[in-house]
This record gives sequence, structure tokens and C-alpha cells, in this order.
Amino acid sequence: MKAAYIIPLTRLPSHLEGFDYSIPSDAENTIREGGIVEVLLRNRKTMGIVYYIHESDQRALKPITQVMPPKCAISYQDLQLIKWLSSWYAVSPNAAALQMAPFLYGTYGIAKDEHVHSLRSAESDYKRSNNLQPVLSYSPSRDERIEYYRRTIQEYTIAGMQTLILCPTIASVYQLARELSQSITRERLAIVHSALGKPAFRKNAQALRDGTALVGIGTRMLVFAPCSSLGYVIMHDSERIEHKQYDSNPRVDGRIVAVAKASIENAQICFSSTAPRLEEWHQRNQFFLSQEIPAQIHASVVNLTDELRNENYSFISDHLIARIEQTIREQKKTYLVVRGSGYSRLVMCASCSYLFPCVSCDRLPRYSQTTACLECSACSVSQQLPAVCPQCKGSEYKFPGIGREKIISYIKKQFPRSSVGEASKLNKQSREVFSITIGTAYSFLDTVQTHSPFGLLAFVAADPVLSMEDVRACERQWQASAACMSLAASLEADIVIQSFRPHSRFIQTLAKMDFETFARDELVARKECKQPPYVRIIRVFQSSRAQVTKEMFAEVKSRLEAIVQKSTSPRISINEIAVKRKNRDVKELVITVEMSYHPSHLLPDELLKTLRSLPNGFMHDIDPL
Repeated sequence: MKAAYIIPLTRLPSHLEGFDYSIPSDAENTIREGGIVEVLLRNRKTMGIVYYIHESDQRALKPITQVMPPKCAISYQDLQLIKWLSSWYAVSPNAAALQMAPFLYGTYGIAKDEHVHSLRSAESDYKRSNNLQPVLSYSPSRDERIEYYRRTIQEYTIAGMQTLILCPTIASVYQLARELSQSITRERLAIVHSALGKPAFRKNAQALRDGTALVGIGTRMLVFAPCSSLGYVIMHDSERIEHKQYDSNPRVDGRIVAVAKASIENAQICFSSTAPRLEEWHQRNQFFLSQEIPAQIHASVVNLTDELRNENYSFISDHLIARIEQTIREQKKTYLVVRGSGYSRLVMCASCSYLFPCVSCDRLPRYSQTTACLECSACSVSQQLPAVCPQCKGSEYKFPGIGREKIISYIKKQFPRSSVGEASKLNKQSREVFSITIGTAYSFLDTVQTHSPFGLLAFVAADPVLSMEDVRACERQWQASAACMSLAASLEADIVIQSFRPHSRFIQTLAKMDFETFARDELVARKECKQPPYVRIIRVFQSSRAQVTKEMFAEVKSRLEAIVQKSTSPRISINEIAVKRKNRDVKELVITVEMSYHPSHLLPDELLKTLRSLPNGFMHDIDPL
């Protein structure tokens, strides 16, 4: 008897993948892999995907209740993407298929009563070999990257091929759409992201599926959109961490999925950024055709150590004050990049130098003058600042370190006639904009269109904050700063970099926008420490809603250690770490696999099988942020 293995388009427990259903005799010629069918799951009708068809000896199988028309099926390429996603992230096919569910028939994306055009679906139609190498396009100039997009879109539009552009945030989607509006007609453009209403999402998803839209711009979910004739995929600002999902399983990284999709669809892919990730840069000679677009960006560097010698403890140099005054006279806007939140980095007793720790995790919390509280960024615990020091009973405190509240307070005193505020306080409805805005680098990238006309970008303290827990901390700070400088240069704004170590490698390469030198030195340090991209990292941790006993954790650890002992190539190691989460100590396992980062290089089968069969209460994150 013929049976079909069906993946229901509804969330199943982690230990369940799919179910066998018998194929009715009158539907044997119409059911194929990738087809959409209706089945009974616990006596409730649900839609499902035909994963594969096989012979079965079981006689008590439930029958498929309804077969949807062939034009509603997903293509062979999309089915292959689901299978790859299941293998790469060590999740069930059900969890992988749900990533594509918003675009499938009978679900959120495509209504049942709508006409859906058929796609290239038969395996026999997919015979072309993919000899296209991904392109690594990086440039300090944002304008030159946008011009590269325009030329690419025009070339593929003339050929009748579709182009997908994946952006890190919803704000950047609309910002890029405005910049490309002269190259794309509204009828040929489809915008896709999770904040769209159902009618707009359904319309745009339909336009990509039937080929009406030749250009799609959206967030990472756009990579799962079925396309009729995909020709090019562009990862816009590919270095941004928003391209990776971090709040649910599987924790999908849109960049690696885009490479897999382009390979399956025989399409070209381009990683475009101001400063690419080291994972892509390391493989530029093996997998990528490196395309550098030269540009000149000039920034003035100020030594904050000299300011301290001159008894200027405000973190705002005299040079920066003069540049802000000039910008105000020109009636332009100023943006100051300040990384730390609150008023100060920590609180110290003026008498005995006692440092006030967090009551939960013993780390040093930041102080917020607005709430008069100590706020810990590690465990999100807030506590009132004691009236007296618990060690010497003194009542005078010092507030060292840089915080946005401290900078705002100082700037308001220096420029009382100018409007000063924090980027997070911008009123998006009334479009009220401050003359001097203080915020993070990412806030600048998302709200730069509101700071018009723009005249000055300044980094109050651009020195990197190294983190033992995040090996990519220095790389991300360089990338975020470089992206801000690129955007400011495109607006013809002045750039000022303040630093306590202006002669350091980080500041010197940033001021010159010399990514090659920074990447070369950073990769040398990564290789010595056996960190990505030379190895792959996997986190195994407890779900925040589950209670995991010591016995359960020990069992999972022993199963993984057994794999480590058996594995010789690639080499695998495992470490146990303790972290604080919501006022309790939690243990995590960090697995290191010495293998390269590429879609064709899957993790060892035994490791994938163990990760996929983790007991309830455990989750895993492959290639974490």
C-alpha cells in the first residue's frame, strides 16, 4: 500500500516530526512530493506537506482527506530547502516547514480561494548545475552600494529574473525601498515583513510566487518566499546581527539560508556591507568573488587622554564642542554615538571606593539617574541605590564612566537654546527631531532619515569594550561604527572620533575605513584561540519556561561526551559554563566543532541526531550570535 509521509503545518512537540497517511486509490496519480493536502490530526483538519511517498505495510493508517490542486503545491526547490534546513539546524521537518508556512497555501500567506500559479515543481525540471560563486561586495560608500543594487536590478529585470533583497530591520526595508524607488515601479516591487497586515502580505507573497513582482525587499523571512524565477539574492548590510533569529527554534540565520536557497535555485547571491563578517571574509578566496568598491571617508580623531590632562572630565572635547557649534550655526542636525545606557557605568563610594554590585548576579550594574536605580544588564534586575555605603556608612558617591544620561545632561548645559534628547525618545508620529540627538550606532542607522539636514556624526568614546563572553564584540563594534560613518559620509556630514587610545589598531583602521587590516589582525587572534570562523559553536541550554533537574542535565552531557570520544574527524570538544538567568544559576554546554562554516558542510550525523532528540526543556543554538 502506498503511503505519504505528511508534515503538518501546525506546531508539533519536538520529538514528533510527521505522520504516515494512506493515499486514496483515486488520488495516486495526483499526489506528489511537495503537494499540499488536508489530513486529520487528532480529529482536527489541518494542512500538510507531502514530504515523501513510500510503500507501507501498516493497514490502520488514516487516509488523506483532501488533495489540493497541483498548482497549489510547493516547488521541488522549496522542498529541498526545507530538508536542508532540517539537517543544518538539527530540527524536525515540522519545525523547518513552519518557517515557510506564512507563504504556503491555506495558511497565513495564501488564502484558499485565491488563484495560485504553478511553479517549477518536478524534479526533472531541476537539472541545472550551480557553478555560480557568491559575491562579497563591500564598500565604505553606501551610495556606491546602492548604485550597484540599481545596476543589478536593471540587469535581472530585463532578463525577466527576480531579485530578493534581505534587510536587517523593517526600518531599513523602507529606507532601501525609497532609495531604489527610481529603479523599480510599484507594480514590480513586493515588500515582505512580519509587521504587514494580512491583505498586504497575501498580495505581495502572491506577486512573488506568480512572477508579477520582479523585486522583493524584506526582512530575513523573505528568504522563505517561493519565487517563480529567482535570479539574484542580495544580503543588505549582511554584518548586522538582526539577520539571525534569536527568540525561537530553529534560530535561523538568514545569511546561511540565503546561500543554500541560491544554490538550490541556481541563483547568484551577494553579501553587501560596509564591513563584512569575518565568516564571509575568511572564505573570500574559497567561495566568494571579492568585489571591493573603493571610496574615501575622512574622520578626525580626538585624544580624550589629552582632555583629561587639561582637566576636562566631561568626555566631550573642546574640538567636538566647536564642531557642534558650527553645525548649529549651519542649521543642521548632530548625532552623538554613546554606547552605554543610564548615567554611569557603575557607582563607587567616595570614601572607601566600595563598588555596588547587583544583588542577583554580583556584576556591576549601571546607574540610571532618571529612576535613581541600579540596573543590571546581565540579569535585568533593578534595585534602589542605598542611602549609605554598606561598608563605611558614607553617603557620598562617585559615578564614573560614560552613559547617555550624563552626556545629555552635559550637552543641555552647553547648548541651552538647542533641543537635546535621546534617540529612543523621538516622536515618530509628529516627526519631532532634536537638534542634538544622543543614541546608539544602531539607532542612528534606523532613524537617520529623520535627522535632516544632517551635519555632524560624533563618537563620544569609540574604544571597543572587549567581552570574554562574546568573541565577536570587537568585530561588531567596528562594523556598527563603520556603517554609521558610511551613512554619514553619504549625507556629506562631518565625522569626529573620540578615543582614549587613538593609536590603537581599532581606532586607526576605523578612521581610515581600512577593513582589510582590521580583519587580518582579528583573524590571526581568532585562529590562535580556536574561535569562529575556524570552528563552529553550538550552545545547548535550558528553556526559560522549563525546570530541568541535575539528573537530566547530566544525562544530556554524558550523551554529548560519548560523541566527543568517538569523533576523530572533525574534532569535537565540549565545555560546561554557568550563567545567571532571572535570579537563578543555569548551566549551559558549549560544543566546539573544528570545521568550516559553509552550507554544504553539515555537522556530524551522530551530533545532529543527538541534538534533534534532546529531551523536553532543552534547546540548542547552532552558530550563536
